[in-house]
Amino acid sequence: MPLGGIMKAWQEHWSSGSKARLTYSLLEKVDHKRMNGDFFLNQDFTGHGVFPSHQARFLGKDPQCPCGRGEGPVFYALLPIHPCRL
Repeated sequence: MPLGGIMKAWQEHWSSGSKARLTYSLLEKVDHKRMNGDFFLNQDFTGHGVFPSHQARFLGKDPQCPCGRGEGPVFYALLPIHPCRL
């Protein structure tokens, strides 16, 4: 399959998927070019990191933040001074 066909199939799969919708809302168009990122940015984009919501899935922990103000990577990314870090 030529590159154009692969890219089209990838885009269709990405657009119609049911997972990673947060990442999709930030990066709607697929691209074969590599983006610069780091360990922490990858955690934010995937939601796989040291977040109560992610740890609840695998470790059985409470998905709610101990401060009671939210859960998930978006909450941590959008609140620069997180109450639990004070």
